[in-house]
Amino acid sequence: ASLRPQALPARAPLVPTGANWLRSAGRARGAAAMAEGPRPMPAFVRHIPNALSLSRILFVPVVCVLWLSALPHRAEWCAALFGVATLTDLFDGLIARRLGVVSRFGAFLDPVTDKLLVCSCLVLLSSTYTSLAFMACTITVVAREIAVSALREWMAQCGKRDDVQVGTLGKYKTASQLAAIWLFFALPAIPAESALGPVVSGVADALLYTSTALSSLSMVLYFRAARDSLFG
Repeated sequence: ASLRPQALPARAPLVPTGANWLRSAGRARGAAAMAEGPRPMPAFVRHIPNALSLSRILFVPVVCVLWLSALPHRAEWCAALFGVATLTDLFDGLIARRLGVVSRFGAFLDPVTDKLLVCSCLVLLSSTYTSLAFMACTITVVAREIAVSALREWMAQCGKRDDVQVGTLGKYKTASQLAAIWLFFALPAIPAESALGPVVSGVADALLYTSTALSSLSMVLYFRAARDSLFG
């Protein structure tokens, strides 16, 4: 008998099956995606933050018509719509920063829509809350917004727009205004016999007075920062 080793039969090539095939396909897709680079952002996604800001303008006439109408549950509807409008103010800037689509138009549009929403709703609520204190706060806030807007336009012409940019105090002012207005919209929906009514009314008044004080203080700080350009 020959002592020569016998040749081993040829092995069939391995064919990936099951989980192995899925892993191989996943690695192939991942390598292809890396080779192609990041996918371009859809055009409509870039406009979402500005669309949210513009939507606040659309809320104004709807809320006005509902509040002045005789429809049942108008207070609940106005509070709900104003709450949604307030959420758009929270998310437009957040989404713009997350997606990296912060634009000059968005930076211009956001404070403009905030001022339009706040001033319109305060004037609207003055038809229901006719106290002297509410009227005084409304006039103060509207006058402040007009004065600060004119100041910013003047500073922009002087090339010093950055001296009167919105700061932290202005953000607190806007937040307290939005919270107060929402509570005033919701207040008529609370039953008269409920103990919650006086509490909500007191909190709404406190927020309104606080926001008015912050509005006045921020206006003084803006004009102080611009005094050299105004009187120099």
